[in-house]
Amino acid sequence: MLFRSTWANLYSTYRSLPVAADYVRRALASYDSLRAIPSGMEIRVLGYFSIIESLVTHAPRSVETLDSINHQIVNKLILLGKRYERKILTSSYFSPAQDEKIWKLLYNYRSCLAHGSVPDFQGSHQLLKSQVSVFEFIHEVVKELIIYGMRNHEFLSDLKNC
Repeated sequence: MLFRSTWANLYSTYRSLPVAADYVRRALASYDSLRAIPSGMEIRVLGYFSIIESLVTHAPRSVETLDSINHQIVNKLILLGKRYERKILTSSYFSPAQDEKIWKLLYNYRSCLAHGSVPDFQGSHQLLKSQVSVFEFIHEVVKELIIYGMRNHEFLSDLKNC
């Protein structure tokens, strides 16, 4: 849990964000609006992924898979995870695997939800363990990503365009 002084610092940082960082403000507003959805609802995970995508991805520029949303999410979130003030280890939530494999499975999980399929925690999504572990991990990542975006909005903007 963050200390009161940390909240005051974050609020001050938020208030001083320039207009160019409005995308961070919108992400925080979206995060706040997701609190109205019960935490166990799958739609909340889709909302968290929407926030992640809004902060770190651009529309794919070609049919090349290296510019796909999936590729951007996997690579950019692994990079950002190394830069967060508070480390969020995939091994604390999921079965042991490379971060790249976990993020690919997480995006596949998101795609299952978005397209009406049922995630298979006994099969293809087994490394993710459960819906609860996915929810808890993604929630922590989104919180840290928004905080990082408030403090490093220029870097995040540059990364978004890569």
